[in-house]
Amino acid sequence: MKELDLLVENYFTPALDATDILRLVEQVMLQEAFDIPIASTADVDNFNTAQDKEELKKLLSYLTSIGATDTPIAGSPDGKFKIRNQKDNQSAIKDWAASNTPSLKLRAASFGQGSVGKVLKISNKGDVIEGLLGVALFISLRGDIPTKQRIIDTLEELDSQADTNTSKKKISSALESLSHAKRAPKDADGDPVIPVKLEVALNIGNFKDLVSEEKRGLLESEYANVLRYSNSDYFRNFRDNVVFDRANPPQNSVGVSVMGAIEQTTSKADLKLFKDDELIFSHSLKYGSRQLGQVGGKNAEKVFGWFNKIFGSEIPKELKSRYKETLPKPTKEEFYRITSALFEKIYKDAKENLHSEEYQKRLLKALRASSVGDESSIDLLNFEKNKFRLLDFEKIEELSPYLNLDIDFRPSPDIIPSRGGYPMLTVFDPKQSVIPNKESTLFRVRPKYENKGPVLRFYLEYGDLVDNVLTKVNESKLKE
Repeated sequence: MKELDLLVENYFTPALDATDILRLVEQVMLQEAFDIPIASTADVDNFNTAQDKEELKKLLSYLTSIGATDTPIAGSPDGKFKIRNQKDNQSAIKDWAASNTPSLKLRAASFGQGSVGKVLKISNKGDVIEGLLGVALFISLRGDIPTKQRIIDTLEELDSQADTNTSKKKISSALESLSHAKRAPKDADGDPVIPVKLEVALNIGNFKDLVSEEKRGLLESEYANVLRYSNSDYFRNFRDNVVFDRANPPQNSVGVSVMGAIEQTTSKADLKLFKDDELIFSHSLKYGSRQLGQVGGKNAEKVFGWFNKIFGSEIPKELKSRYKETLPKPTKEEFYRITSALFEKIYKDAKENLHSEEYQKRLLKALRASSVGDESSIDLLNFEKNKFRLLDFEKIEELSPYLNLDIDFRPSPDIIPSRGGYPMLTVFDPKQSVIPNKESTLFRVRPKYENKGPVLRFYLEYGDLVDNVLTKVNESKLKE
């Protein structure tokens, strides 16, 4: 810390005391795992960085001027830098940078994990993990054990292929390799004969994030998740006993398809696996989310139709008018208040009907439609922290005879301030708890208000009761 002490001692005005300055400097200069002393401006050029090298040279010059030439610049050999996210101190740090280092332009406004000149982020991790999983399964099907390095190598190969998509907003790329998997068909000489094909189509930003070397460090948990699944007992058994079934082996090809950018309006499946062009396996992917469906809150008719599909409740004309009157720019309180009125109407209707087995079947059918639609052979794959769950939503309607559902209504916080949060409807099984809790919840519907815009949404999210009764695979151990 002697370099920081020197900074404080010789180069700062008394506007802040020494302790405050030291604390602020520590927050800006976050020491990473790599301590790389840069002794000259020539060394800066060794950094393979997208940041402004001239800016770094100015920083180095400043460090040299105060005799701190051996001060490591927080970063790594590929030139990545971070600023610690301390929101409470952002204003103070900005003022300090402006007052004390006017020539350096440290860009201290970029508070948050990322680069000095550019904050790195993944635009949509859900879509990126679809691509990673497709690549990992392709590697497994061609006969190799999926590893992070093999995924990286395959991504580089995928990125080098021609883009076959005519849209300027999407990228489609493909690979093909003969499978040398142990159970894959071979010719008389023991050579592989069955091609494994990989097709990936993503929106252009998501595809670039998928193959980006610069952003790879932001996807550590995503790599771990897809490796956990592709090396799991479940997938290896499926590969060996279904894809390469010795009694019914593939005759022409095996294919992995990640075509969400093209098929998102026609299919709930994010990843598909084909055997001789016949669909044998498909997944709808969730990345740590319980969300099954949503509707934008600014289209009133779509909102009313969405609730009708789930609950079969008709919203009265007077209530519809009140909802429409709050648009297009309600405050959060106004939006939650009118949502409470809608929820109260739906709650009363559901209370009257929940004694009916037919009505319970309706709710279960709506849950299935929101998760996998009317397609067959789709499982919901949810990557959660350190594990994955595979849920068979096709069987949810079979639960009807075993459930005795009830519904709970939580009003807007300004109606009952002690409850806090947002208004919510929760469908649950009272046999497990008199009031809904985590384990007894089948699903819930809630609003979301974002100030910018504002953005208004309603979400349908499944609960732990679904996990408990529909989970067909639940693995947490990463196979070696």
